[in-house]
Amino acid sequence: MKAMTCGEAVMKLLSAYEVDTVFGMAGTMTVELYRGLASAGIRHVQCRNEQGASLMADGYARATGKPGVCTIIAGPGVTNAATGIAQAYCDSQPMLVLSGACATRTQGKGWGAIHELDDQAAVTAGFTAFSAMVRYPEELPELIARAYAVFRGSRPRPVHLSLPRDVLPEPVADDWKTRRAPSLPMPDPAAIEEAADRLAQAKRPLILVGGGAVGTRKALTDIAERIGAPVLSTNAGKGILPESHSLSLGASIVQEASQQALADADVVLLVGSELSAGDHFLLSKLEISGDLIRIDIDPTELTSVYSAAVPIQADACAAMARQNATTQITAVMRVSFMSSPPRESTQGPYPPRFEAR
Repeated sequence: MKAMTCGEAVMKLLSAYEVDTVFGMAGTMTVELYRGLASAGIRHVQCRNEQGASLMADGYARATGKPGVCTIIAGPGVTNAATGIAQAYCDSQPMLVLSGACATRTQGKGWGAIHELDDQAAVTAGFTAFSAMVRYPEELPELIARAYAVFRGSRPRPVHLSLPRDVLPEPVADDWKTRRAPSLPMPDPAAIEEAADRLAQAKRPLILVGGGAVGTRKALTDIAERIGAPVLSTNAGKGILPESHSLSLGASIVQEASQQALADADVVLLVGSELSAGDHFLLSKLEISGDLIRIDIDPTELTSVYSAAVPIQADACAAMARQNATTQITAVMRVSFMSSPPRESTQGPYPPRFEAR
């Protein structure tokens, strides 16, 4: 039986990772990838240009929660797709970008090879989780597994793999297998309990959610209703709590009233947002004077501009579910303690060892 080409093996492996749709434009550099689409059972959506391919892959990721995949040519194809890749990076969306590249022997030579870039991987390095130039077919199972580790086990962001035109046609004898991605980080129980205590004691709590809080609606609603906290959202977090809910302030950070509510809160629960300038469109940072509880999958965010009194590094869905359960227990205990009558002493006025004789 004829061996698969590297391009065909890539598509077969992506199918095993449950990829069902690829957005892109065929080119002479990427034709081997396209040979593998039909046999892998992957649908292809033809785009008018590479920017459209990357934006459609971004939209697919937002709509499905699965990594969007796009195939593009080298050089101007990569730079044309940069807008969609960078947008996915800023909004923490999983995207796998498979681009062509000049033949390995011509790279860095300045020979004027078609669609030549001096260092193509470096072009997208600043707005991807990682960008790699593939030299041998055997590198791809590890690189694709590493990409899915980013997508499924950490803060999701785009990954760019450049596939030289002389590597994609090479034969692949082995049957490439998927590799298990690491689990998402789980919350520290002690931090969850501390957060529950602070929320229960808060006089003016407020919850602020971003795009990382997608999927937490039930836990978010329960916590907000239990502690009576208004819920403010960034643009990326819009709709997590329906705006018809009485506690919803919507995506209204730009409004002075919402900024004042945030400044007046004595405890703020911030879930899944870096609160970048694109979230509030202010020249300066937001005023948060109360204790800040932060839930974020990215550890660097927990010590960034808005440092946390209670930092919780975890997947937001898992952390909010645990926070909901713990907040409920804390609330019940506080109600029980406050409503219980004082106990009558069964002893005399002295401890037993000092009883009067």
